[in-house]
Amino acid sequence: MPIRYCMFESWEYSEDAGSYRTFGICALRDGDCAARVADVSLDPDFVARLARRCTRSGLDPLHLPDVVEDALNAPA
Repeated sequence: MPIRYCMFESWEYSEDAGSYRTFGICALRDGDCAARVADVSLDPDFVARLARRCTRSGLDPLHLPDVVEDALNAPA
């Protein structure tokens, strides 16, 4: 069964910002989380687009952290 990447929402806390809402990506295989990266971005559209690209490309969950890092460091 193919991997499906989904966006999830969470609340995090930092000393500087206090509580804040953020979004992450989870790789689902047969309904189970195969990989997860939390606190990717405050922008849900960015995270949803990245999750769709990961699903379309058939990304191996092992590579999810690297793909997230590359997406965050890509020029705008």
